[in-house]
This record gives sequence, C-alpha cells and structure tokens, in this order.
Amino acid sequence: MNKKIIIIIGIVGLVVIGAGAYFLLGKKSGDQDTSGGTPSSFFPESGAGNIDPFNQGSLGSGNGIAGGQNLILTKLSLASVSGATYSEGKVSYVDRATGNIYEINPDGKERNRVSNTTIPKIFDAEFSYSGDNFLLRYLTTDDNIESVRNFLAGLVGENATSTALSVEGVFFPADISSVAISPEEDKIFYTYKQGERTIGVTTDFENKNKKQIFSSPFSEWNASWSSKNTITLLTKPSGMADGFFYSLDAKTGKFTKILGDIKGLSAIMDKSGENVLYNRGGQNTVKAGVYNIKNGEFSEFPLSTLAEKCVFSYDDSYVYCSVPSTLPTALYPDDWYQGLISFSDLIWKINLVDGNTELLAGTSDNFDAIGLFLSSSEDYLFFTNKKDASLWSLKLRGEI
Repeated sequence: MNKKIIIIIGIVGLVVIGAGAYFLLGKKSGDQDTSGGTPSSFFPESGAGNIDPFNQGSLGSGNGIAGGQNLILTKLSLASVSGATYSEGKVSYVDRATGNIYEINPDGKERNRVSNTTIPKIFDAEFSYSGDNFLLRYLTTDDNIESVRNFLAGLVGENATSTALSVEGVFFPADISSVAISPEEDKIFYTYKQGERTIGVTTDFENKNKKQIFSSPFSEWNASWSSKNTITLLTKPSGMADGFFYSLDAKTGKFTKILGDIKGLSAIMDKSGENVLYNRGGQNTVKAGVYNIKNGEFSEFPLSTLAEKCVFSYDDSYVYCSVPSTLPTALYPDDWYQGLISFSDLIWKINLVDGNTELLAGTSDNFDAIGLFLSSSEDYLFFTNKKDASLWSLKLRGEI
C-alpha cells in the first residue's frame, strides 16, 4: 500500500470518529436550540392580552456552548458600576462606591474621570438618552437610620477633561419606587406610595410642573419610557404571582393592559410600540415570546431567556439577548433576583422577521449580562455583569 492511500484512509477515519463524537456528545437533550429559523409555535395565533399564552413545562439544562464569532469582549470599568450610557462616541458610567463619573472609548481606551463630586453608596444611576442628565439613587445614614436619596443631576463646568466637572442638580422625593426618563429629554415619570395607592406623576428636570397621570392599588411597579408619549408599567415579577404589563399615555394618562395573568412576567416594548418581548417564569421554567400589539398575535421566541436581559435594535428588527447556557434548579426570576443563583450567558442576535439566530459570544468570561444597550451605530453592545457589577463592551462589527 503506497503512502498516498495510507494518508487518505487516515483522513477518512478521523472524519468518521469526529462525526461520531459530535452525535454522542454534542447533542445532549435539553440543550438550547442553536439552529436558525423559528421552532414550531406553542402560542395561539391570536388572542387578548389578558391570557397566559404559555404551555406548562420547563426548560432543561444546556451544555454551556461557547464560541460564536468570538468577537472582542472588553472590560470597561475598573470597579463596580451603578449605571452607564453611550453618547457621542463615549461610554459614561458611574462608579458605585464613589459616585465619580468616568468616560471611556467603547474599545476600553482613554478612560478619564470627568467629575470631581464624590457621592458614595450609589445603587442605581438612570441616565437620560443623551447622557447629559442622570438620576442618582444612593443610601445615606442619618441618626443610624439608612435612607434613600434621589438626586437628578448633570455635569457642570467648561471642559470634560480630567476631573474638571462637578455634579449639580435637585433632590427628588425620597420615597420614589420607580423612575423613567423621557427620550425627549424634557420630563421624568416616577411613582411613589400615597396611602394605600401608588401614584405616578410626570415632572420637569427641576421637579416642577408636576402632573398626576397614574393611580393604582398595586404597590410595586417597574417603569420604562419607551417612546415619546408611551410609558410602560410592569408589575414586579415573581414566579409565584401573576404579572401584568401596561402602557400609559404620558399626555392623556390612558392606561391600557397589554399582557396579564402570566406568572413571573417580564417584558420590554420596542420603540415603535408595536411589539413586546416577554417571558414567563416559574419553578425551573423560563419561556420567552413576542406579542404583536397591532395584530394581537403571539409568536415563539427561538431562545429561552428573561426579557430584561435583551435590547431591541434601533430599527426594531433585531433583538440582542444574553441567554443562560444552563438553567439551574430554581424559582424564576425570584432566585435570580435574590442572588441565590447566577448564569453563564451566551450573547445572541435574533432576527424578529425570520426568526434566525446568530451566536455572538460564548461563556469563556463567565458573565451574567444585564442592562444591555447599544452604541448609536450598533457596532458595540454594552452590558453589566451581574456577578460583580463590572461594565463590558462587545464589538459587533467593523475592524477588529
């Protein structure tokens, strides 16, 4: 047998061995579906927003797939952050321990501290869309009693170099339970408790010209201002309670139910106000779907994740999501909120038109991604790692 024939036989043998290993090891039951296209739907073709479109059952464990395009992941912050945004080619973030504001390029270069005001113990920072204003929520201790302060501020000074700018603004009520900033940069919506009801008001950035547009006996809400006149309100999710998702007209106060009676419900609305990405939770269960408000139609989402771990593209045709590679035994989303479990996520890009999925990044960095947002040209995706509150960027396209 000549040398060439021996080489050919060897190559064929390796191919056969590799194929066998793939089918024996790679296709374990319960893995996340990584194929393109949309799986057969278990949602009704249409229906009112007050029904639970999900079937019962749970998602099994995955095998921790890594890889994708192996695009560049960059850690942007030196320590934990309480909030971040992208504007004019820069990422701005608030250092959780000190309250100092930093700017950095999306690729992790040229980090600068731009504020000289120290505000410790900031647990949340909500930026306006332009990044010019931000609401800082922090803890302070008075007479051994720890309380919350809500401070709406901006950077004041002539130059954004080094630490030349100071943080100045006005205090908002201490009992705010949720807050959202208008994309028009002119108003804020917040809720607070008044007796047995929760009140919602709009106001300007100096907390003047307040207008009540909402009142409800429900006490716990998550607010988001998704488009010019549309505020969304989500009951605080729990796998043990039915959740509800509403739209609130910022001008008229019209309150409309979109989804309801879904345990563990989490939901986000696109900028057009036509589609809602949402999920059901429960014991060992996370299932996601898309609801078209205009047509009243439900469609299955190709991957299982929490809606709050996703962000719509600017034209609403795609969704970027961090998707758990495995789901530990737990009550969702309660145990995740409480830090009893955490995820090792995969980053996916999902086409909402044809259902195709694209794996962008794997689990080698062991992150549990939350607070996703995009650069204006969608060449970078940013997120905070829930495990340590560090800020990251993922380069999506362009030169690497």
